[in-house]
Amino acid sequence: MTKLISAVFLLVSFILPITPQAEEQRLPVSLQPEQHEWVLEYMRSMLETVADIQGDLAAAQPGQAALRAQQINQFVTDTKPRGIGRSFPPAFRAMSAQMNSYWATLATPAGDSRVIMENTRALLNTCNACHRTFYLNAPVSGSAQ
Repeated sequence: MTKLISAVFLLVSFILPITPQAEEQRLPVSLQPEQHEWVLEYMRSMLETVADIQGDLAAAQPGQAALRAQQINQFVTDTKPRGIGRSFPPAFRAMSAQMNSYWATLATPAGDSRVIMENTRALLNTCNACHRTFYLNAPVSGSAQ
């Protein structure tokens, strides 16, 4: 019986059309290995920070949001690879600048949960737009493209 079922599945797999994988529509971002690793770490840190800010809001501690945003901004100041901005396509730089403006707003102590939620929502929307528009190529050796 199992042989018959296996044979049917095998036959069906040959009959059904194979759907080709969709062609990548996003734009590539090619970086040096150090830059690539930094961008990945920065994205992880931002996502963790937004999650922490949401936790602070849930715990009725909106004052923590500014401290957390200041910490992510300090991470950039302390660790951003020199010249990485020149490696980014212009549209990527524009989205990055928009995202940085939300972090700057969040880093200003407000204490107003509504303002904090609006900025974190806008920040995440920018992240989503960037991920819909760009993808990171595997790291390249030599000069970044």
